[in-house]
Amino acid sequence: MTWVSWKTPKWVCTCPLHDITDSSEGFEKPVWEKVSKLRAQERIRLLEGEDAAPHERSRSRSPTPVEPLPEPEQGPPPVLIKLRSAAGELPLRIKPTSRVNTMLRFYCDKKGIPLEHAENMYVEVDGEQYRGDDSLGDLDLEDNDIIDVGGVPA
Repeated sequence: MTWVSWKTPKWVCTCPLHDITDSSEGFEKPVWEKVSKLRAQERIRLLEGEDAAPHERSRSRSPTPVEPLPEPEQGPPPVLIKLRSAAGELPLRIKPTSRVNTMLRFYCDKKGIPLEHAENMYVEVDGEQYRGDDSLGDLDLEDNDIIDVGGVPA
């Protein structure tokens, strides 16, 4: 709602259905409140599915039936692990589909190690070293596993 002019205060409908520049749409405040109330009742009536007046009926076709969206694919649940190195331990919840490189960059970020060092770092699980693009799913991780991080700069 906006004022039309300072001399004759009128309220103007600012909804997209009406042209704001149309001076015939200006109302004095008591009339505006009544018109607003009637318009709100009309919108409620239309939303509840009652027949609209002929000039308000939609010209569109009946809606086409919409198929429900498929359920999103649920990947494996995240695993809670601890990364351990000379720089300290870091608890981490991570999806098994993530890459080792992603985990090492996160570790560097949290421990204040420059990210360039992540390329030279590796994780060690059961005596085997994993680097870069290896998937964490290949490591057979379980909750509360402790993973050693090697190659951390001193």
